[in-house]
Amino acid sequence: MLVKSGLLADVTKTAIKYKIDGIDKLTEEDFDALIIMMKRLRRTLLEESKNLYKCSRCGNVYYSKPKFCSNCGLELA
Repeated sequence: MLVKSGLLADVTKTAIKYKIDGIDKLTEEDFDALIIMMKRLRRTLLEESKNLYKCSRCGNVYYSKPKFCSNCGLELA
């Protein structure tokens, strides 16, 4: 599945680059869709990275290690 996700990420990156090249011609709706596409790609890439931290109490996921869980307040240090 990792290869499939990587391929999907590459296709998405290509689509984003294509839209950015024509950013001056995008409608407001297309621009909003571009922002959503970029956020989804970023989230996918972060989830696939090995630097995930999870709160042992509530299961909240972080991409960098905070001192405390922002969801339940558990000390994560």
